[in-house]
Amino acid sequence: MKVMMNKVSQNRVTFRGIVIAAMILLSILSPIFPLLLIVPVLVIGLLYVNKINVDKWMYGLFIAVIMAGFWGAYASLPQLPSLFLFRILIAIHFILFLFSKKDFSTIKLLKVPLICMAVWILYSVLTLLWTADSSLSLSAIYFQIETCYIVFMCVYYITSWEKMRQVLLYISCNYVVSLGIGLYEVISGKHLRFSAGTLLNYEDSRPTGWLVNTNDYASYLVIYFGLASLYLLSSKKKWHFALWLVMLAIVTLLVIESHSRTGFLGLVAIVALVLFKVLRIQYFLLAIFAGAVAFCSKTIYSSFVSSDLTSQLVDSFTGKGDSTEERMFMYKFVIQLCKDHHFLGVGVGNTPRFLFEALYGTANVDITGSQTMAAHNFWLSIISDIGLIGFIPILIFFLYYLYQAATIYITNSNLKGAIPAAVLLGFIGVSVGSSSIFEMRVIWIALGLGLAVICLLQREKKAKQIE
Repeated sequence: MKVMMNKVSQNRVTFRGIVIAAMILLSILSPIFPLLLIVPVLVIGLLYVNKINVDKWMYGLFIAVIMAGFWGAYASLPQLPSLFLFRILIAIHFILFLFSKKDFSTIKLLKVPLICMAVWILYSVLTLLWTADSSLSLSAIYFQIETCYIVFMCVYYITSWEKMRQVLLYISCNYVVSLGIGLYEVISGKHLRFSAGTLLNYEDSRPTGWLVNTNDYASYLVIYFGLASLYLLSSKKKWHFALWLVMLAIVTLLVIESHSRTGFLGLVAIVALVLFKVLRIQYFLLAIFAGAVAFCSKTIYSSFVSSDLTSQLVDSFTGKGDSTEERMFMYKFVIQLCKDHHFLGVGVGNTPRFLFEALYGTANVDITGSQTMAAHNFWLSIISDIGLIGFIPILIFFLYYLYQAATIYITNSNLKGAIPAAVLLGFIGVSVGSSSIFEMRVIWIALGLGLAVICLLQREKKAKQIE
């Protein structure tokens, strides 16, 4: 017995010594090779997997991926800002998912949009045969795979309203933090590390939150306002509705401060969609009338007394002449680019390269920059990149989404029915308001959540028909 105890004690000492030695070695080598920090994460993860149910582990990892998607480069190593937590977690999740037991019965109702996204990726891979710059194409394909997997994860793992509410709770908490960051930026004029104002070293009080530029932040605020509304207004507690009103006031302020035209129009539309489901028809009309009277009164008052907020809102629509002209030039150039390539596409991810050359030429160009310029139009970019044939699957995807969102909004009287339509409205605004949404993970997460709501409501409808 004593001999056995001695062996066990020796094994514990040996194991403890190995762990201590490994940590010391890791602390020495990690400043030189930062990727080594992934090793302990993987080891701990594998040990954790052995102790809990695999499905619970994968669902927990899915939640971690979603939350890391909001933080972006802020959850990264200082030495490697491009290798942030989201990319590490989604890669781990994808590998584990490939080798785990799968159950696709919960998402068979969404086989049409999911197949369309898979075909979209496959056709983009096909354009590697004629692309002008394979490095840009490979980068674009990676982002396509990433965004499609995000959408897939949302519909695969959110299999009940309980899980949807749990996800929305995490997202709403992050949303509140992002609102606080935006208010801090507006008041102080300072930005976070990866904000465009900080990266390019120019003074700009317009908020950016977790994101890089102000238009993207406005789009994020608008599209997630509908999702946060679902979490707050689904409850009958009065303080939830009061909190929603406070959130609406803050979001309105930040969107106006961002000078985003599509953001403000999108916010008005989404608020109307939400209120129509929450309020009775007479109260809804009263709210619309009161809002219109308040806006007109504010405008008239501001014509006599200067108001920064009102002038900023007006300037968002009337004071962007140069920006509008530049955007129209980009649209015309991209359309002509499509014609020059017979609507077959220039190769996935290559439109920004052609557009940059059209705007800035090829001489006296700073070679340290990216030398790309996004088309500021998601739909034109796809047609220009992969042609009309490649555009067909993504068109079918959004037509399916539009049909389901409109049907659900009309046939469902509760707030759940407004979410897919609100997400789609926000997505459309982002698709023409932001520079490029291929790298905006937060937008694709919202789209995945909207599709998950469609799936849940379809399953409820099917269950009632069977009964």
